[in-house]
Formats: sequence, structure tokens, C-alpha cells
Amino acid sequence: LYCTAKHYLDGKIPWDVHFEVDRWPDYSAVLWTHVEDPSVPVFVKDYVYFHWTSEDGLGQLLRSTPMDWTKPRTLAAFPLNGMTLLAEHLKTQGILYDKDCRVDRCDTAYYLFKTCPDVEKMRRT
Repeated sequence: LYCTAKHYLDGKIPWDVHFEVDRWPDYSAVLWTHVEDPSVPVFVKDYVYFHWTSEDGLGQLLRSTPMDWTKPRTLAAFPLNGMTLLAEHLKTQGILYDKDCRVDRCDTAYYLFKTCPDVEKMRRT
């Protein structure tokens, strides 16, 4: 989260990123998505990122964020301990949650002191 926000604020991410928090300034949950724009690379268009230190904060953020959960989404780096809360939120929205949905574990590498010269050439792993 820190590196993403820092890179975005430093102008190293060449498209708009949308950040939301559960409350300000003492936030305990953050959500960020990529703004719908042709400049956003295809591989991140449907990605949704969360970070939280409090389940109450995550719940508040889920309730207050107007997100269309009927669209396919990729929850990047979403800790599995938040799946129960997400399933409850989807149920209140009238969206069926498939408990057998595909959950892939993956590792993410961050290059803290470099900027990728061409985002389109990055590979997903």
C-alpha cells in the first residue's frame, strides 16, 4: 500500500488511481482501484486492492463504497481472513457468493527504487 501510494503521488504510475478510506484522518481500512480510462493497462483494469487493520474498518469501507460487485473483480493481495466479511457484504447486496470461487495465491514483487519503463511489458505471475 505504502509503495503504491508513494509511486502514484510521485507520478510513477501513469494513470489515475482512486483511493478510499473508512474514515479520515485516522483510517483503518483502505481501498484502491484504477479509474476507468483507456490509459489503464488491461491487466489491472478490474483489480481491487484492500488493506485493513480492523475488521470494523473493512466492513465500513465495504458498506460505504459504491462498487458494482456484479462485475468480475480481481481482489489483489486480499487476505483470506477477510473473505467471510466480504461474503456477508455480498449477501446483503443480494449477490450470491460462490464459496468454490477460484482463489489463487500469488506473490508480488515490488521494486522500491525503480520504475518499470513500460508497464505493458510487465508479466503477470
